[in-house]
Amino acid sequence: MRRTALDIVNSISNYLEGNAGIAMPPTNIASKTKLNYLACKEYLNLIESIQKLPKINSIKTKTGKLFKVEKMTEMPLEQQKKLLKEEFDVKPSRADEIYIELLERKAFNEKSAIKIERSETIEKGLKFKHLKQTKKGRIHLTKLGRIIAKGAKELFAED
Repeated sequence: MRRTALDIVNSISNYLEGNAGIAMPPTNIASKTKLNYLACKEYLNLIESIQKLPKINSIKTKTGKLFKVEKMTEMPLEQQKKLLKEEFDVKPSRADEIYIELLERKAFNEKSAIKIERSETIEKGLKFKHLKQTKKGRIHLTKLGRIIAKGAKELFAED
């Protein structure tokens, strides 16, 4: 009778939990769990990889299950970016585009501020102190705005 992947992972996990604190080679684990050595080694690598991932919760819906990463910020940055772009189809907002443009044009203070047409996005940036307006009506990024702009630029930079 062929065992399912879940049964194999459970048998390996149960055996290891029963022998907690004891270091043993894959050959011993394979023989005790009645697995082929190579298969056992592959499943041990799989278990090890899964332990490095953040917690994933499953949510039951009428149409099936959805899976949600509990703490995405624990994932490596490249995985976070890939997940946001590919799975959630995240695109830069108008604010992201403006902040990135200000960052690229090095608009960081009154001297380097640039003229930008006022819009709702600019007004919100000023309100939240991401942007600052000079006496001449020019706009530049604040320190907080620079941090946001750098994050947006890194997230949306073409790979």
